[in-house]
Amino acid sequence: MVLVELLQGRASRGAPAGKGRSEALLPIPSEATAMVDKETRREILVGVGSVGLFVAVLLWVGATYGNGGLTQTGALAIVAAIVFFVLLMTGVGYWMAQQY
Repeated sequence: MVLVELLQGRASRGAPAGKGRSEALLPIPSEATAMVDKETRREILVGVGSVGLFVAVLLWVGATYGNGGLTQTGALAIVAAIVFFVLLMTGVGYWMAQQY
């Protein structure tokens, strides 16, 4: 909360109220602190969904190829999952960049 007040220029260091206030570092309207806009929500959901998919794939690989330890095939599946995740996040990032 203090950071938001500093960014909005409402907080002052040791000065009485109304005196010695600096200009806002970033103009943040009060509505922006309470709400997240639609584009940001979409970016959050896509990012969380992509990470959730990656975790689900890792869990599936562990359950499928883990018999007291990870087999050689399971290790290759983990590497494939990591490569897939990197490519997925690259595609998601490119798609998000094209939205604006």
